[in-house]
Amino acid sequence: MNPVTAQFEGDFDKNSSSESPADIEQNAASQFPGGDLNAKLATLEDGLDSLVQQVKSTDHRLRQTHSEVKEQSRRTDGRIDAAHAELGNIQSDYRQLSDQSETLAQQTSRLAQELTRKSESIEQRLDNHSQETNKRHTALSEAQQALVGRTVSLETKTERLAEILEARLAKLTTMIDQVEARFMERLAVVVEQSESRDHALEQKIDTAVTKGREALKEADERLTDRIEQVDSGLDEAKGEISNLQQTTEHLAEKTDDLQHQMLVVDTRADQLDERSDALETASEVHQDKIHHLGKVSRQHRMWGGMAIVALVMALGGLVAYQWQGQVVGNDKLEALKGDTENQFVTQDSSLKTETGKLVDRLVSQEQQIADLKRQLTEVKDKSDSAMGRLSAMSPLQQFGSDSVIRGPEWLAQQSAQTYVIQLASASDRQKLYEIASRWGHYLTDQLAYYVSEKGNSPQYVLVYGGYPDMNSAQRTLFQLPVIDAWAPPGILSMGEIQKNL
Repeated sequence: MNPVTAQFEGDFDKNSSSESPADIEQNAASQFPGGDLNAKLATLEDGLDSLVQQVKSTDHRLRQTHSEVKEQSRRTDGRIDAAHAELGNIQSDYRQLSDQSETLAQQTSRLAQELTRKSESIEQRLDNHSQETNKRHTALSEAQQALVGRTVSLETKTERLAEILEARLAKLTTMIDQVEARFMERLAVVVEQSESRDHALEQKIDTAVTKGREALKEADERLTDRIEQVDSGLDEAKGEISNLQQTTEHLAEKTDDLQHQMLVVDTRADQLDERSDALETASEVHQDKIHHLGKVSRQHRMWGGMAIVALVMALGGLVAYQWQGQVVGNDKLEALKGDTENQFVTQDSSLKTETGKLVDRLVSQEQQIADLKRQLTEVKDKSDSAMGRLSAMSPLQQFGSDSVIRGPEWLAQQSAQTYVIQLASASDRQKLYEIASRWGHYLTDQLAYYVSEKGNSPQYVLVYGGYPDMNSAQRTLFQLPVIDAWAPPGILSMGEIQKNL
């Protein structure tokens, strides 16, 4: 192997065995004051990661250059070995030709006496053969010289390549030193900026806490006033309901009285029907008696006939009078019955109208109560999220669609046909805010949580998004990072979650 290549490999191994980016970061951290430097540099992880990636990229390029140099050196050694092998073959061919020439010379000398007559032709052949041999020898010599020249040229190129690689390695070393110096300068600037930013953040946190407490106090006061209004509305509704109940009871009593009167009217109508039937029966009996008297006393037909006519007229007048009275009574009863039914229908219609209005008001008040509960839930979720972000020391960190982690009440109001992504679970709800703040760059959709029982301790499960079908949820799942390697994210339907709420 080329000594330059061996030296390059040794330098590369030394550079490869140098300190890792984590050691550099730890040494840099130890050079600056402050025991909580790691906590203050949490926001600089992306910048440090990019610098580490640049160092790894430079290391990768160095390894690639080293592998290319080794490959070229290996190819050069192979070519030199091939040239030496070809030169050995040429020398063996030359030796064989020399041996053949000597053999031919010996044969020629032995045959000179026997082939005197053909000496001229043999000499001509020998001359021709000698010329060809000389030409081949000359060509072999030229080829050998060309191979030697190519070997020298390859050695020269190898030396130049080694010099170029050494120069590039020196430049890379200088660049690495410059990058380290820039990194240290940038780290010092970042430390100063982080300290000033922490001071500004502390002031903003105090301001945000003060404003949040004032906003919560105002929200509590508004909520208290609204609850009092709702309570007063409920009291009024209860009073109206009691009035309607009394009105309903009064209408029921009147309805019972009307029904009793209708029963009395029906009873009187039955009695009149019975009396009419009795009068008809008596009239038939009287007619039978009159017919019997006509048969018995034909002598007194004239007087009897007149008496009968008078009696019949009297009975007819009596029956007509009673029948007319019965008809008038029936008409009055029918009119009274119709008026009673109309009054009952009118009161029933007004009762239904009042009941419908009351039901509408109750539904409206229930809707208002539901809206108030929903607003109270949103205020509670926002308050919990704000307190969680303050406790996580990242009040300005954004996550989700509005930096709010909604609770089980919000999940219960969603459609059961939608799908969500289960991100992670924790034994403490505060850890959910820490997870959301840590991975807020990837979490741009709505966040919520629900509580599940695991053994005897509750588990707070963080879910993400709301998707109409499984394919949309899977496409989003492939783009999310794995927060917990022991419990990778999965897809759940909202119906399954609502069953466990």
